[in-house]
Amino acid sequence: MQDYSPMHVAWLRYFSALVTAFVAILLIQRKPNRFVTPPMQVLQTKIFLWVGLMALTTFFFSPLLQYVGLAKSTSTANTLIVAMEPLFAALLAWALIAEPWKKVQGLAFCFALAGFLLLSNLQPGDWSSLANFQAGNLFFLAAMPMEAMYSIVSRKVGGRVGALTLYLAASLLGFLLFSCYLIFFQSGLPAFSQIHWKNFGAILWMGPLGTAITYIYWTVALEKASVAAVSLTLFVQPILGAFVGALFLKESLSTWQFVGALSILFALSLETYFELRKGKPHVANNK
Repeated sequence: MQDYSPMHVAWLRYFSALVTAFVAILLIQRKPNRFVTPPMQVLQTKIFLWVGLMALTTFFFSPLLQYVGLAKSTSTANTLIVAMEPLFAALLAWALIAEPWKKVQGLAFCFALAGFLLLSNLQPGDWSSLANFQAGNLFFLAAMPMEAMYSIVSRKVGGRVGALTLYLAASLLGFLLFSCYLIFFQSGLPAFSQIHWKNFGAILWMGPLGTAITYIYWTVALEKASVAAVSLTLFVQPILGAFVGALFLKESLSTWQFVGALSILFALSLETYFELRKGKPHVANNK
């Protein structure tokens, strides 16, 4: 995607994801299913306010902040800071939809946060490593509560609005806002003439696979599990990023980074064990 600016890459990502969602609705709406609900249901005042909040945060401000940050920092830093999203999600779930935070979940988050810090190469007693953070990382960090709002809204209205309908409505509103921003404040929309087969493969990976399918599946998961439980799985991302970097970019993990990866995996195991023992997950009051 070197032929496009970061903002244009973001636009192509969400455009291809929207096309995927539209095609999916056309294919499956003929038969009754829980993924698609009538569009008028989204226009109900209370639901539309939540959908609008999701559009403004997750599908407008979040990509804007992340791609500005990417221009000022590195993709590796982005991968590591994304692991902070579960903390914001759990906090917002407690503040906005009164979802309780169990002691075991708090313990799991402590281990996960400790693992994140170690994986970020912040070694115990070595505060000089903080100097490695760049200004762009602040944009990444500011984007995390924006991303977390997708989980909050999915948990709030999921079940009343189909997962596919919810994603399509919110992403369409956010996409229109993002397009207006590019037209009026940037260099305009990207040129499709620059797309070649390598770019097409990257767009397919980022849009239909990495955005549409994953966001819709995330909404379905949040219909049955708490925000804290589902969001905790995001801590796996920095582990995968670190190991992919080690495999393809010949980047090595230090001893402390390896300990951090183990700490995150332990947190995931602890949370999973807690959810299985409960038998029936907590269901938030969506009324």
